[in-house]
Amino acid sequence: MFHRLWEFLLGLDPGFLGRDGELHWHFNPQWPAQRYLGAVTWNLVLGLAAVALVYQIYRREGRSNRARILLGCTRAAILAFVLALLNRPVITLVESVNEPSVLAVLIDDTISMQVKDAAASDQPLRGRLEAIADLLTADNAATLHDLGRTHVVKFYRFSGNGAGAAEPLATLDVQSVANKPVDQREKFENKAYPPVIDAIQKLQPIGNSTQVVASVRSVLEGLQGQRVAGVVVLSDGRDTPAENLADAVAAVKSFGVKVYPVPVGSDKAPQNIDIRSISVQDSAFKGDVVNVKAIVHGTGYEPAHPVRLTLTDAAHKIALRDPDGNIVEKTIQLDGDKPQTVELQFKADQVGMLDVTVEAVPQAGEISDADNHRMSPVEVLDAKINVFYVEGYPRWEYRYIKNEMLREPTINLSCFLQSADSGFTQEHSRIDSSLNLKYFPYREFPSSLEQLQECDVILFGDVDAQRLSDSQLQMIRTFVEDFSGGFGMIAG
Repeated sequence: MFHRLWEFLLGLDPGFLGRDGELHWHFNPQWPAQRYLGAVTWNLVLGLAAVALVYQIYRREGRSNRARILLGCTRAAILAFVLALLNRPVITLVESVNEPSVLAVLIDDTISMQVKDAAASDQPLRGRLEAIADLLTADNAATLHDLGRTHVVKFYRFSGNGAGAAEPLATLDVQSVANKPVDQREKFENKAYPPVIDAIQKLQPIGNSTQVVASVRSVLEGLQGQRVAGVVVLSDGRDTPAENLADAVAAVKSFGVKVYPVPVGSDKAPQNIDIRSISVQDSAFKGDVVNVKAIVHGTGYEPAHPVRLTLTDAAHKIALRDPDGNIVEKTIQLDGDKPQTVELQFKADQVGMLDVTVEAVPQAGEISDADNHRMSPVEVLDAKINVFYVEGYPRWEYRYIKNEMLREPTINLSCFLQSADSGFTQEHSRIDSSLNLKYFPYREFPSSLEQLQECDVILFGDVDAQRLSDSQLQMIRTFVEDFSGGFGMIAG
């Protein structure tokens, strides 16, 4: 009740004087010429004047002495209260509030953070993001415990989501345990750490770009109104797009918060061998020699560093062999960081689908061996193709091409010379009777699409188109367009 009376008299909010804290009274008078006369002089003069006034009023009062003394004391008290108000009293309530500081930790999760930097010979290779996770969670999360004793630690991930804003990852808050009973503190702390550790360890390096300044600024904007101890940035600084650094840095400085960058990674270029691409035909016949071209690229190695390449069939898990029967392998020497084209050959002995794989033998210290191999399917056929070769006259090209195809075991050849006499026997391969071919090889130019469909490829040399009817030309067109037949031409 006493506090409420004073709150009413002094115009204070209800309950103000009942709060926990230290209550202080002091005066802040501003009298005329106070600098020269002093506040004490003014109070003394006014006090004496008030006493004299009360004395003069009640000295001649006709009432009893007791009444005059009572009224005089009342008036003196009122004048004293007015004099106190003229001295501008100030009431201060000091409350101690323990507000923990906030420490923001930004973790870079871009693709470059998966790079495994070179380590000592007895140390396993670890990605940069793995190194950060180990730093924060190793030794029973000793680092997290140290930070949590002083700050509320807020973790963010940043990897350039377009706006450059960092995304909240986890919050470690064990400061509120101070207000809990002693027997509950340990249980509370044991529950606070596992979710944070799990969130950090599950973080994957999948982001596209690192926008450090923009991310820091977004975090500081989100923490406005809180007491921020600092911002820790864990990043390798790679894949950073161009930012307007002058404006961005000025915006960060305006918050007045210290930023602690912690670089992650090695100054040395990461060591890695990768097969960028391979080129090989889609299909081949049994016994063919197949050529494989591969582009090999290496980084972080000195010039002339040797790399051994092998050629295998991943589908059957066997090594492929060259025409001499030897396992296909080749050792090349890197030319710095320049890609190299390497040619390998194997003999297609096994019929069926092959997963032809070029592999570079993994090197010590490579950041990843997942890109050391590349595969392309090749179908090996145990069959022959039927080729219908048409020429105008027996020129030199005809004799050469005809003889080559007659000797080729994967080709059934049927030749047709337009200039030959009517009784001339057109040349052709010996056809296996088991193929059950009704019209092939042709003794004359096919007259129907049914006959033409028994061949797979039509090859034209120096042909006289005037000696072919419109129906034959249309038949060839239909053979190619509608039945996916092969057609080739040799310049005459």
